[in-house]
Amino acid sequence: MATVYPKDVFEPCAFGMAALPFSHHHELTTLRRLRDALPDHYTIFHSAHVAWWNGKGASFAEADFVIVNRDGDALMIEQKNGRLEETGNALFKTYEDGPSDVVCQMTRCADGLRDGFRKATGGRLALSMLLYCPDHTLGSINAAALPRELVVDRPRAPQLVTIIEKCLGRGTGGSKHGPQHQRVIEFLRNQFQLTVSKERQMELHRISAERLTGGLVDALRRFEMQPLRLRVEGTAGCGKTDIARHYVERWSGAERQTLLVCFNNALAAALQERIGGKAKVATILGFCREFMESRGETIDFAQAGQAGFWSNFLERMEALIITEPPSGAWLFDGLIVDEGQDFEPGQFQILRFFLREDADIVWLEDWRQNLYGKPAFRKDGFVTFHADGNFRTPLRIASFVQRALGVPFNCLNPVPGEGVYVFDYGTEAQQLALLAERIDTCLRRGFAADQIVVLSARGLDHAVFRTSERLAAVALRRFQGYDAAGRPQFTSGHLLCDSIWRYKGLEAPVVILTDVDPMHDRSDDGPTPAARALPVLYCGMTRATWRLELLMARKNPLFARFGKIAAACRS
Repeated sequence: MATVYPKDVFEPCAFGMAALPFSHHHELTTLRRLRDALPDHYTIFHSAHVAWWNGKGASFAEADFVIVNRDGDALMIEQKNGRLEETGNALFKTYEDGPSDVVCQMTRCADGLRDGFRKATGGRLALSMLLYCPDHTLGSINAAALPRELVVDRPRAPQLVTIIEKCLGRGTGGSKHGPQHQRVIEFLRNQFQLTVSKERQMELHRISAERLTGGLVDALRRFEMQPLRLRVEGTAGCGKTDIARHYVERWSGAERQTLLVCFNNALAAALQERIGGKAKVATILGFCREFMESRGETIDFAQAGQAGFWSNFLERMEALIITEPPSGAWLFDGLIVDEGQDFEPGQFQILRFFLREDADIVWLEDWRQNLYGKPAFRKDGFVTFHADGNFRTPLRIASFVQRALGVPFNCLNPVPGEGVYVFDYGTEAQQLALLAERIDTCLRRGFAADQIVVLSARGLDHAVFRTSERLAAVALRRFQGYDAAGRPQFTSGHLLCDSIWRYKGLEAPVVILTDVDPMHDRSDDGPTPAARALPVLYCGMTRATWRLELLMARKNPLFARFGKIAAACRS
C-alpha cells in the first residue's frame, strides 16, 4: 500500500475531506484506488498547490496527484472528469470562466514544481506528466500533445495502475529513504501542507453544522397540520434554533405575528440577534413583565433575589390576564417556545391567552437538559418529532460525552475539533489558580477572550470565580443581578464567567467547566444526586463547539475515568 499525503484525507472528520468541493470526490476515488493498488515503494501527494514568480507577478497551479518512487523520481497526474473538447492540436476542458488548454495547464504546473525544487534544494527534479481522463475517449493523439503512453483515457482507465508503474517504475537503486527521495518528499510536504487558522477551522465547522441541519428543517417543512401543533424533542445541537428561525421566517413572510419565548435572558438576546425584527422575542418572565407594565403594574426587580418573588410575580400575572385579557397587538398568530423543558405547565397556559384561536404552536425541548426538574410537556393535539442527531458538537467532544455520560445520540458533525482535556484540583485556591492557567493557555493558543466561556457546575453563588474581577490578566464578565427595570447587569469584562443554568441554549468555541465536584450541588447544601448531575454535565459539555476543558475535584470518583476517556477520544 502506498503512503498518502495529506495523511488524514480519507478521515470523515478531517478538514481535508469535509472541506473539499464536490468535484474533488472523483479524485478521492482515484486516490483510494492508487493507495490500495500501488506498493509501498510509492508516495502519493493529492491536490498539490504550487506558486511561482513569472517575472510580472505570482502564478498559481494545482496538481491533482504527484507520485514519487523510491529514487525520488516523480510523476504528476492531471485528472479530468467529464466531457473534453478536442481540436486539431489541443485538448480543452470548459469551466465557468471559459475553456482551458489541458496540456498547457499541466506544463505550467510541472514547470512550477521543477523551478520550485531547484530554488529550494539546488537540485533537479525528475518529473514526468500523465493525463488521466476516465470519461473521455481520445479521438486524435495530436490533440493531447503528449505521448500516447502518457494519456490514460476511458478505454485505458482500468490499466491506470499498471501504466503508472510502467511510466515511473519503483526505482532502481537506493532505499526508499535515500537522500534524493527524502529531498523530494520534504519539498513536496513543505510545498503543499498548510496549517488552517483556528478562525478558518471554526468557520468551516459552523458552515458544516448549518449545512447539515438544513436536512432537519427541510423534513419539518413537509409537515401539514392546521393549526400546527408541533413538539420537537431534540438533543443538544440538533438545530432547534434553526427550526425556530425557519418558522419565524415562514410566518413573517405570510405577515403573521409571531411570539418566540425562551427561559433565560442570554438565550433571548442571542435569538433576537439572529431573528431581528421578524418576531417578538422575550423570556417568559420578561414577556410577562412587559405586559404587566403595559397595564399599569409596577414590579421592583431589585427584590428578585427574595424568597417567593417569582411565584408571587406569576400569580399577579395570572390574575391580570383573567381580568384584562390580551387584545390587539398582544395577540399573536404563532408561538414558538424554545428550551420548553424549563417551563412550568402554568406558564404555557399564560402564553395561550396571547394566541389567536387558529394560532400555530411549535414547542422545542430537550428532556436531557431538564435542569430544574420540571414535569414533562403533555398536551393533547401535538405531534412529536424526535431529533437525536447532534450536528453542532465536534466529533471528539461528542464521543467523549457519549462514553463518559452514557447519553445516546447520533454524532453527525464530521469535524474533529480539539477534543476534551481534564484537570484536577484539591482546594478552591488551587482551582482558581488552575482556572487562570487554563485561560492563559487558551489565549496563547490563539483563542480570543470572547471565544472562551467559563461555566460553573455549582451555580453563580458558589462558583470558584464568584469574587474574581480578573483572571490571566483578562477582565471577567459576570452576572450581577437585575436592575429595577428587570434588565440583567454584568461586570464590564470580555471573558464571560457564568453558570451552566444561565448559559443553556448557547454555545462557544471553548468551554471551561469549573466546580465539577460531586460533593456540592447548585445550592451547595449537600451531595448532588447522579440523576441531577448528569443533565448538568451534559448541558455544559454540549455548549462547546471546538474545545472542552473540565476542572474536576481530585476526590471526584469520575476524575480518573473521565481523563482516560478524554485521552482516548483525542487519539
